[in-house]
Amino acid sequence: MEGLRINIPELKGTYILVISVVDDLNVKIGCLGRYELKKGIYVYVGSARGPGGLKARIYRHLKLNKKVRWHIDYLTVNPKVKIKAVFYLKSKALLEAAIAKKLFNNDLFEGVIKGFGCTDKRNNYTHLYKLKSIGSIEELIRKLMRIARDTCCEEQGFVIINNNNVE
Repeated sequence: MEGLRINIPELKGTYILVISVVDDLNVKIGCLGRYELKKGIYVYVGSARGPGGLKARIYRHLKLNKKVRWHIDYLTVNPKVKIKAVFYLKSKALLEAAIAKKLFNNDLFEGVIKGFGCTDKRNNYTHLYKLKSIGSIEELIRKLMRIARDTCCEEQGFVIINNNNVE
């Protein structure tokens, strides 16, 4: 992780990882089973409630070498998966489920892998979505900012990651 300097707050919040699956991927995701993810852009909604807040959680996701703990880790340790951008909301409120629901109800996104990232939230279908179509990452970020603004009015930010995940 040496050399990567991004300004992410050490506060509680919700985040969205913008992920590129660079080639079709067949992957086992813990107790959820084996899945085929098609090449494309995906978004994952998560929350950071522990020590170090958003900064610690996002930095962990950017690391390739880590103990696989959460569903998203099965993707982020795979060399066919690259995190392209991170969008975050500083918030004491739990917004993860509300944002996931907005993505689920939005025509630009398709929910994939039932229960992914939300086995503890029975009313959520998934927290992993495949982007159906969009012109650019910047357009996607603008769309995510609108969704976030409609969800809460606390501070938000995003970081474009130009390099691969870090070691």
